[in-house]
Amino acid sequence: MEVIVVRHTETQNNVVRVIQGQSDSPLTENGINLAVESFQFFKGKPIDRIISSPIDRAYKTAPILCKTIGASTRRIIRNEGLKEIDLGKWTNKPIDELTKDHGANSYYYYKNHPQLFKPEEGESLFDLQNRVRTCFDRLVDKYRRFGRIVTVSHSVAIRVLLLSLENRSMEDVWTYRLPPASKTIIELENNKVNLSQIGF
Repeated sequence: MEVIVVRHTETQNNVVRVIQGQSDSPLTENGINLAVESFQFFKGKPIDRIISSPIDRAYKTAPILCKTIGASTRRIIRNEGLKEIDLGKWTNKPIDELTKDHGANSYYYYKNHPQLFKPEEGESLFDLQNRVRTCFDRLVDKYRRFGRIVTVSHSVAIRVLLLSLENRSMEDVWTYRLPPASKTIIELENNKVNLSQIGF
């Protein structure tokens, strides 16, 4: 079985460096073009299911994939477990406004000491990891008989999933390169996991 994990494409808030969390922002024209180019990879590859975060920036990236491969958007299934981290009061705040505080619940800790980060509101990275890994395991169990499924999710949600699959520490969460509309291939065979390509 193969699970291809797609990050949503570029949004307006990505460009202006605003925290999105579980809020939304429209896709940019550049983002749409990035997705069209990236998703050429899927042409000629059978896809049995497309499962998307219900957050609009992911849910509107999925139809670009459908159009590229000639599939109906009715094949897209929403799944709450694929949502991005809930960053509470940081949501919709410019990142530059959050960089001055260096306390344990600060953006500084979130980026520089993620394993120690303790949010005042929303989810911790460990909360997110538990949610996303549980979702992933359930999807694998449900669709194991299929050859290939695609999930459309978000940067931090994908990062913590990859950490879990590779048994790596939370302090490594920012080491993955996952640009907008990137793809990560997870191969599962005989209860073994292989990350054959990450963020391409």
